[in-house]
Amino acid sequence: GGDLSEPVSQNTLRVVKVFWGLDSSLAYRRHFPAINWLLSYSLYNERLDEYFRREIGEDWVELR
Repeated sequence: GGDLSEPVSQNTLRVVKVFWGLDSSLAYRRHFPAINWLLSYSLYNERLDEYFRREIGEDWVELR
């Protein structure tokens, strides 16, 4: 990993609102795209809350 607290990374995250945690072990196993789901996250969660409640279940947002 790198230093994600530096200004370029922080401003990019602020604009795109998504972080994809790339994983070299996945890439080495030729798993592409090598995005680690446990390291990655989105800042769009609140915009999707109503969809998740309607399509998945009322308690999804709290359990997430």
